Amino acid sequence: MTALVDLQRQMAAAIRRPARALPMDVFRPDHLPEGDPLSVYANHHQISLCAALATTFPTVSLLVGEEAFRVLASRFLQCQPPVRPCLAEYGADFGTYLDGEMLVKSLPYLADMARLDWAINRATTAPEAVALDMDMLGALTAEQLAELSLQAHPSLTLLRSDFSLPDIYRFAHGAETAEAITLKASETRLMIWRQNGTAKTTSVSPDVFEALEALIRGEKLASACERLPPSELPDFFSQQILAGGFVRR
Repeated sequence: MTALVDLQRQMAAAIRRPARALPMDVFRPDHLPEGDPLSVYANHHQISLCAALATTFPTVSLLVGEEAFRVLASRFLQCQPPVRPCLAEYGADFGTYLDGEMLVKSLPYLADMARLDWAINRATTAPEAVALDMDMLGALTAEQLAELSLQAHPSLTLLRSDFSLPDIYRFAHGAETAEAITLKASETRLMIWRQNGTAKTTSVSPDVFEALEALIRGEKLASACERLPPSELPDFFSQQILAGGFVRR
């Protein structure tokens, strides 16, 4: 008899790829179809995972339509089936997959929109962490402040795109007219994180984006701030550093 773990792997492979043969020593209940005994389970498996991806990537689904999204999701599922039991964690590489998917070659912004959808999902589902706040900052001396090292809150994503993703997002969700959307080169830099329990997305300047990236790479706070004009520092602290997107290392 096949070892349990090997049997489970073979069954999972047969469900994910129905054309594969069922292990010969598996018990076959009479109610299963003779020619393709796992077709019912394979179909349910695909429908469930495609629906989960549509929930995680609602903007992509709205932009291409439900039927086209099911095709894309099915192809992605064949390439990269889930490896974790939590469906909210499935789809991290969907944007990368869309980069090389010829079916959406005419929609060059779609992969970045998938990355935005994923960042919003991450902001919503990421674990809690104690974010840096004014009380923590106020307790530091000037020397400690200069040497302060931060790391990204688990919910934080920095996203760069050649397209105006906020405009496209609003259009897909019915808050913008098609006439207001431009698909010309319009580099966008976004900070996406969870603030007060809600996913938040905000556009930042190139200088601010560079400073945020420097912090995530491990640069000291003083070093990152040197990348900004002095006039931008108050907003940088209030709108980015103390907005819930960073924790102390």
